[in-house]
Amino acid sequence: PSSTEAQNIFRAYHDQLNNYAQECISKHNRALIIDFHGFTKPYKGYPDVIFGHIFGKTLDLLENSKEQDCNRYWGCAQLQDEISKFFVLDDGLALTDFNLSYSGGYITHQFYNRSNVSAIQIEVAKQIRLDFDRTNILVKAIANAIIKSVNRIII
Repeated sequence: PSSTEAQNIFRAYHDQLNNYAQECISKHNRALIIDFHGFTKPYKGYPDVIFGHIFGKTLDLLENSKEQDCNRYWGCAQLQDEISKFFVLDDGLALTDFNLSYSGGYITHQFYNRSNVSAIQIEVAKQIRLDFDRTNILVKAIANAIIKSVNRIII
């Protein structure tokens, strides 16, 4: 596509993402945005999954203010709980050697300090993405987390 076409597609995509977020807020008073990315582990001890949310700046919805980690935030708490059952996870809240490069990209920045939105970039290691069984485990964990997040709204 030409540069103009690419810009039009880019704008339409991000406009629609914002529209979906606003629709969720209108209907449910909250929205959970998940932006998936991939990375290659530079060494064995690196986490399998890294959350990016500009060190908590795109997590607006408190789940439990007494918690000190990702469990404070609706959406993030459920994702952390489910994914960490199977994979080594960096929750992205404290600056570490692992998460600086993955603290949040363009999409998460669009929801910076936005009320009633939790926007999370999920970085997934290549070893998981290339292994069907591990990918399936991750997808099921994320689906379970979303179901738990939605059920928190209904209760």
